[in-house]
Amino acid sequence: MRVLVLGALMTAAACSGGQVPTPRPAQPAASSAASPIVPTANASTMEFSPTPTAAVPSAPAVPTATAVPTSNEPDRLSEADALPNVVDPPAPELALELAKQLRESSESDLLGRAKGLPPPRDPNDNNPGSLVLPGIELAARALPFAVAHDRQHFAFVRRSGETGTLWFAALDGSHLRKLFDPEHDQAKRQDGRGLLSSFALFELEFSADDRALYFQSEEWATSAALYRLELGQREPRFVIDANGYRVLSGCSKQPALNGSLITYRHTYDTLLVSAYDVYALVSARGKPRGLIGPEPANVARFLQKACTDTKPDMPPPPVIPERLKAFPRCQSGVLRYAPVHFLDGTELPVFYAVGSDHKTGPITLDLLVAPPLSLEDLQDFDAVCAVAAP
Repeated sequence: MRVLVLGALMTAAACSGGQVPTPRPAQPAASSAASPIVPTANASTMEFSPTPTAAVPSAPAVPTATAVPTSNEPDRLSEADALPNVVDPPAPELALELAKQLRESSESDLLGRAKGLPPPRDPNDNNPGSLVLPGIELAARALPFAVAHDRQHFAFVRRSGETGTLWFAALDGSHLRKLFDPEHDQAKRQDGRGLLSSFALFELEFSADDRALYFQSEEWATSAALYRLELGQREPRFVIDANGYRVLSGCSKQPALNGSLITYRHTYDTLLVSAYDVYALVSARGKPRGLIGPEPANVARFLQKACTDTKPDMPPPPVIPERLKAFPRCQSGVLRYAPVHFLDGTELPVFYAVGSDHKTGPITLDLLVAPPLSLEDLQDFDAVCAVAAP
C-alpha cells in the first residue's frame, strides 16, 4: 500500500460533503463541433481492458487490480478523437449503429466489464485540474452505452456538443425511448430539485436488477456527481459524489452485496483535515458501507475475500512501536493512534495529536492540536512531536 504522507491543513476544494468547499473554476471553452464519433464495443476501444487473474474470479462485475492502470495520468485520446464537441447522429440512427456493434461484441463487452475503475490519484493531490476533467471531455472519452444484465436492452447517451440525452432501446435498436434530457428534465440534486449543473452525461451502468440506470455528471471542482434513474421515471436522484464507480454483481458468496457500488471518492471524511482518495463501498442509493482502500489491490483483495472462498494474499501489517501507542506527549497534547481499517482487511496507520483529555471517544476537528500524522512522519518523533513552549 502506498505510504500516505500527511501534510498541513489543505485549503483546496472539497467534494460534496467535504469540509473545505471552494467554488468550481470556469471550464475551458469547447472546441468546434466534430464529426460523429461512435466508439465500437470491442475491448480495445474501451478505456480499461479486463485481465483475468486467479485471485479474483470473473463473477463479480468489477475489475481486478490488474484491470486498473497504475499510472496517475489519465489515458490520452488520439489527436483525431480529442475534440470534445462530439455530435452524434439522430437517436434512431445511433441506436441502430450501436445495436450492430453490440451484436458483434464479446460477452465481457456486453456486460460492460471492460471499463474498469479509475486509477488511483497521488496522495493529497488537491489540484482540481488533475482530479476532474470537464464533463464534456469525460463524455467524449467514456463508452456511451451500457447493456442490461438480461441482455435484452441497452441504454446510451446521444451527445450533441456540450449536451447529452439519455436513451433506452431493445438490443436490436428498436422500441427506442428517451429517458432523460438534462436541459429540460429536473433531477433530485444534493442541494434540492432542479436542473443539473452540467448537461454532459457519462459513465452509464445498469443496476444489478436492471431496474435503474446510473450515470455521472460534472458537479464540483474535485468530484463528479453520481445519479440513479429508476426506469419508468424521468427524474434521476443524486446518489453520492464520486470520480468513478462500478456496480457489484455476481457475488455468490455474499449475495447481499450485489447491487452495491464501488466508488472512487475524493473525501475529507477519512483524515479530517487532509483530502484522501479512496475506493469505497456504498449502497445502491449512496449510503456508506465502509472504505475498501486507496489502491486497486485493495479492491481485488476485497472482492476475493467477500465474493469467493479463496483467501487473498495479505501484505504484512504495519509495525507500530509500542511507544507510539502509549499516548506520548506530542506538541501541546498527546499522540493518539487511530488507524483507518479497510474492508479488505488492511489498515492505514494514522496518528493524531489531541488534548490529553481526549485519549478515547470520537476524534473531531476541534480536538486536534496538529494535522494528522503518518507512521513515516513519526520516524523523526522528537522533531515532529516536540512539546510546544507554554
